[in-house]
Amino acid sequence: MNYLLNLLAVLVFFINRFFFRKKKTAPFNWRFWISDNWAELIMIIILNLMFMLLMNTEEATKALENLPPAASWIYFFGKPGLSIVIGLGLSWGAYGIISKKVKELNK
Repeated sequence: MNYLLNLLAVLVFFINRFFFRKKKTAPFNWRFWISDNWAELIMIIILNLMFMLLMNTEEATKALENLPPAASWIYFFGKPGLSIVIGLGLSWGAYGIISKKVKELNK
């Protein structure tokens, strides 16, 4: 279930990017989207997979049990909530960094 929530968070991120794009004249085109975002998509999927695998270790479970009271939202939502936060957060951060590097390389 955590992997599915993480994948849905990544999907929400990319749908959000599509709806708030600067040039809204063209309709959605899978071929263009993949060619324009392939590097970001691959890196985001790999990073999210790595964090999800780490999160399912016994050490991560122990760390979640010993969080300070300020992080009480994690107690309430647990690993499913953390999966969504990781999916959205890594997607946002990684997309910005990778997109910037890809644009620099294409200049």
